[in-house]
Amino acid sequence: MAALSDLDVLAIERACERLINEFFAAIDGRNEARLHELFTEDATYARPIDPNTVVSGRDAIVKMFEARPTNRVMHHTCSNVVISVESAERATGHHRVMLYTASAEQAAHPQFGLKSDERVLIGRFDDVFVKTPAGWRFHSRRGRVLQHTA
Repeated sequence: MAALSDLDVLAIERACERLINEFFAAIDGRNEARLHELFTEDATYARPIDPNTVVSGRDAIVKMFEARPTNRVMHHTCSNVVISVESAERATGHHRVMLYTASAEQAAHPQFGLKSDERVLIGRFDDVFVKTPAGWRFHSRRGRVLQHTA
């Protein structure tokens, strides 16, 4: 196989970074149909708050997210994304994530929106990305909590 050009590496890095951002947009927006498109059929996932429980299979991962309580609002902020391109078909990466939650049952402040819970979680995801006929997808996501407030 020919070596990847700098432009190829940048394109793969960007595709994987976009996948991370689309994942958080899908789960924060409760868009399970979009979430389904982001994983390979045989993907695995471990939630940061339960890193020793691995959910296997895209359908099972989506069902896990569908089962979340509907009275909670979540907003994830992601940073420090590092992608390592291994080949034209595989990359790995990690990043930090902060999770802010709130009750959807409260009245929103007219200027500032919902009041966040006191506890903020700071975590890390370790990912494996693979190129599929449909584009880059998660093959594995492993999360863990590193710190918390309150």
